[in-house]
Amino acid sequence: IRLEEEQGQLRRSVAWLNAECDILLQCCNDQALELFGRRKAVAALNDGTVDALKANEKRS
Repeated sequence: IRLEEEQGQLRRSVAWLNAECDILLQCCNDQALELFGRRKAVAALNDGTVDALKANEKRS
């Protein structure tokens, strides 16, 4: 009986760990998407700054 109880507890622990792992993976994916968006925004800002500097240089 004790072995069955331990196996049941182990199954519950594994199920809990799997659920927590899924939650953590979703959080990581959300964070990756946010960082990707920020990276694209910074790249666009950089491109705009370079274009503005080049246009200003041509006027000089």
